[in-house]
Amino acid sequence: MRDLARRMSSEGLGQITVFNPLSWTRTSWIEAHISLSQGQAHAINIRINGGMIPATLVSGSRYPDGSLHDATLGFYATLPGLT
Repeated sequence: MRDLARRMSSEGLGQITVFNPLSWTRTSWIEAHISLSQGQAHAINIRINGGMIPATLVSGSRYPDGSLHDATLGFYATLPGLT
């Protein structure tokens, strides 16, 4: 799976790749932890197929300049099954 994720391209600061190992589509709550360098980002947007989706900052900390240091993000994603 890591090899597949490495081949996927993304725009922006980073990429979170999620796989559904089941054979059917499902919607699931996803949480991902990220760490950032100082000044790299003050806010995070999550996009799926080019569209922005609602996300929650579950927890996080900031640098003195207000930029994000680390964060746990939560969002719902509809994941197609592997075929």
